[in-house]
Amino acid sequence: MRQNTRITNQIKQLTLFDGCNGELLEKMLSDEGVSCGIGEWEHFRGICVLLKGTAMVVRNNDNGMMLMSKLKRGDVFGAATILNDGDFFAPHIQPCGQIQVLCIAEKVWLRWLREDYSLMKNYLHYVNARLQFLNIRLDALSKSNIECRVLSFLRASARDGLCKIESYTELAMMLCVGRASLYRALDALEQNGQLVRYKKEITLRG
Repeated sequence: MRQNTRITNQIKQLTLFDGCNGELLEKMLSDEGVSCGIGEWEHFRGICVLLKGTAMVVRNNDNGMMLMSKLKRGDVFGAATILNDGDFFAPHIQPCGQIQVLCIAEKVWLRWLREDYSLMKNYLHYVNARLQFLNIRLDALSKSNIECRVLSFLRASARDGLCKIESYTELAMMLCVGRASLYRALDALEQNGQLVRYKKEITLRG
């Protein structure tokens, strides 16, 4: 019970559980089908929440490993397994150091959604945000020209014309291009006056 109280206090601070009933959450954490640990999400059907550390969601394709997204504390993965009739499991997660993950089995998660309206609302916000993010990725990847692909992704990711890059290596993986190709595209876009780079900040023009 003490473990559940500690985890409840942790997750109440996360966006997904914002406004949820604390006592109900603590009770829910005692459900069979809920676990908290390291490495338990492999071949798991349900919702997983990163409680500690950072990780990368990656997929392998013909061009090598493709970075789908970067996860930090409070981020969710595995939503595509919910109500999925196929043999689809959570994507491959590559931890960046030690991580801790809360795993909630599909049948338990669906019951939680029925019992707490705030959780249902937060989850729908999350799903909507993921759909928007995937649309941005698909739009960028649909461009055959690498410069257009890079510019499309930067425009969609920028706020007030400014895009902050955590890692150019990760950006190249997300766009499914080589790092050298990414730098050449950025150089060309800068020479054409479409952006200005300063270290890990990119200001878009026009």
